[in-house]
Amino acid sequence: MTSAEISYREGSIRGFEWRVQRKAQLEEDARRHQLQLEREERQRQQQLEQARIDRLLDEATSLRRANDIRVYIDAVRNSLAIAATSVSPEEIERWSNINGRLHKPIVLTR
Repeated sequence: MTSAEISYREGSIRGFEWRVQRKAQLEEDARRHQLQLEREERQRQQQLEQARIDRLLDEATSLRRANDIRVYIDAVRNSLAIAATSVSPEEIERWSNINGRLHKPIVLTR
């Protein structure tokens, strides 16, 4: 075998080994990229779920506050109705209808 043949074969082997390594590296890069995409999607889903939970907790807090205000308004109305007071019924009604919506209970429909 001549040195040219040996050199050619060694070059062919190196080329083959480089292609095998390159293919393995590309497959590893693709796998890592896919894992990263899946991780980001899980994080996005967790953020969406946490946002839904936070929204529900905020709504529950608002509902409790509104109910507390309704109970307070009813208690004041009842105590003013029982007590002899110089406050007119119209003034009591105006005071209790803050923006005209707090005293009305929320009706949920399905």
